[in-house]
Amino acid sequence: MLVQHKCFTLGHSTHANDYLAGLLKLHGIDLLIDVRSVPYSRYNPQYNRDNIKAFLGQNGIAYVFMGASLGARYQNRELYFSDRETADFRKVRETAVFKRGIEKIVNGIRKGRKICLLCSEKDPFDCHRFVLVSYALVKKGVKHLFKHIGNFSHSSPSLRLPEAILQVRLVAFGSYPGGFFVFSTGKNNFRIE
Repeated sequence: MLVQHKCFTLGHSTHANDYLAGLLKLHGIDLLIDVRSVPYSRYNPQYNRDNIKAFLGQNGIAYVFMGASLGARYQNRELYFSDRETADFRKVRETAVFKRGIEKIVNGIRKGRKICLLCSEKDPFDCHRFVLVSYALVKKGVKHLFKHIGNFSHSSPSLRLPEAILQVRLVAFGSYPGGFFVFSTGKNNFRIE
């Protein structure tokens, strides 16, 4: 079990890249892993792959793109539910490419890297980095240690979801083998098995 290490998450949203760098430095992050399937943004070009990699490099933070293995968009239609619109993350977690991606993160944590997973959604509950990637890391032994950095609102700008709730939900995922957990973010419904 990797109890002495943390894995952070962050949604870049519309933040300036200086804000992102400040958050990463505040938490001692030395490796940002981009889990976006498409590492580009029409509205926030500062987060386009080459731009963010160069910017982070200037700030002493390594950048690795892992969206090809840990992203949420798939060419293989077999990874979707029968509606062919919603990915079945249970199937995705069983693919060799996804498992290799998770092992790379776990190995980085074991080596003492301070890792942060990056996607675009501000709220982790509206993002696959929580529902898919963080869940798989918990199953690999990274327990009680996910921390979302940055402000995000759940349902309204004035309601902040406490850090403890994020940790409890992740712990619950790893605590019920064979069971499932369903939650709604208001925007998305997720069933995790």
